[in-house]
Amino acid sequence: GEVYLGLEIDVEAERGRLRGELQKVEAEIAKVEAKLADTAFVQGAPPQVLETFRKRGEDWRVKRAKLEAGL
Repeated sequence: GEVYLGLEIDVEAERGRLRGELQKVEAEIAKVEAKLADTAFVQGAPPQVLETFRKRGEDWRVKRAKLEAGL
């Protein structure tokens, strides 16, 4: 058998939620980019720390792309 779930989605509320998430993600991307732009940090940090920050930045950018697609 089939089950029908009559779900109503408030599109504007969902867009607002996605926009809020997008703002948080943008802030995280800015933090990572600022850290990687800091020459003192880059010169003094071990390579594994730099790689972690680069990976984190890429993960945030992927999440941003998904949120933008959802909007």
